[in-house]
Amino acid sequence: MKNKLTSAVIMSTYNGEDYILAQLNSLKDQTIGPDSVYIRDDGSSDQTVDIITRFIFKNELSNWSLIRNEQNVGWRRNFMQLLDEASEDIIFFSDQDDIWYADKIEKTLELMSTDSEIKVLVSDYDLFGEAGGDEKMLPFSETNVAPNLYQVSLTLDNILIKRDGMAIAVRRNFVPEVIKSYDIIDCDAFGFPQAHDLITWVTSILNNGLYHTDLKLVNHRIHSTSTWAKESQKKTISPITKVENLIQFYKKVRLQVNDEVNSFGNVLDLKLKDLALEKKLLYSRSYIAWFLSFRQFSSIKRYFGFLKRNM
Repeated sequence: MKNKLTSAVIMSTYNGEDYILAQLNSLKDQTIGPDSVYIRDDGSSDQTVDIITRFIFKNELSNWSLIRNEQNVGWRRNFMQLLDEASEDIIFFSDQDDIWYADKIEKTLELMSTDSEIKVLVSDYDLFGEAGGDEKMLPFSETNVAPNLYQVSLTLDNILIKRDGMAIAVRRNFVPEVIKSYDIIDCDAFGFPQAHDLITWVTSILNNGLYHTDLKLVNHRIHSTSTWAKESQKKTISPITKVENLIQFYKKVRLQVNDEVNSFGNVLDLKLKDLALEKKLLYSRSYIAWFLSFRQFSSIKRYFGFLKRNM
């Protein structure tokens, strides 16, 4: 028998006046509406707050709430505060500039009610907006467990997030684990401060609780004015710094692996060994050393990957 689950949508907003009304309407028009919508504005200087306030009042949405931060804390911290505060069974992350398909909440709750082992569910989505962007849905290894439902495999490649936050729903009773991991794995693999969606992905896959539905439930907007796009464009780092960022990320992920119940720690140890070698070779700046080092890597694939990235 399926359990009836309550749901909440959490949304961090900041200067989103151009697109937010479409997203608010898509939340309002869900076939199964959320029990609560929590919106926290991070100091918008445009009309975002006024648009949200009028929308809630006009549509008599008594289960929606809007809080304005006294100081700007950044979208990462803003989302984590919202995640900690929401109390419903299933919590959905929502960006301010997408458009949800009408059955997103209904389909997600339907799938998550069938199996309590689903700690986090990610969906597929369509892309629209500006042309020329490099965002896309990345493939990953998984096992089919039911129609339209797959368990994501715990592999090294799958540790890196393959679906954006607006495609994620997390079970409330798993949130404490996510918050604990957030305090430990405080940066991502690229050296950015940790984000709500990446840490939810990582924590759930390490706990064998990350599942995927191939249903497309969101129309994901791509545009150059998004906060993430602006951050990514500004970030230029050297090959050595890239390796150092990866080392710090995987070291902190390693802390979250229980060797008594999970052999994945051995996989991470090999990865860290290869990264340490790569860092040493980059510092040496000796192509001769690079070409003679192939026996020191854990696999020929890793060795050729090093050459491809740095030659």
